[in-house]
Amino acid sequence: MHSVQSTGYGIKPFNVVYEDFIQDYEGTVIRVLDFLGIQADNVKIHPPAFDKLADDTTKQWVQMCRQESQKGWDNVR
Repeated sequence: MHSVQSTGYGIKPFNVVYEDFIQDYEGTVIRVLDFLGIQADNVKIHPPAFDKLADDTTKQWVQMCRQESQKGWDNVR
C-alpha cells in the first residue's frame, strides 16, 4: 500500500510501508519503478538479500539488558 501527497513544494513522495514491502517485495519494487516513470517490462528483480540480524547471542544480550534495567521492579517480564 502506498499514498502520494504533495508536499507543497512540487515534491510528491512515495510512501512504502515496511510490512507491505517485506510481504510483497517484487510488487513494491514494480510500484516504485512505476511511480518514478521507469518501465519495468524487462526489469529482472532479484530476491532481496536480507541478512539475519538476530541470533541466540542477540537474544542473550536482550535478556541481560532487561534483567539489568528491571532490577528492583515488582513486575518483571
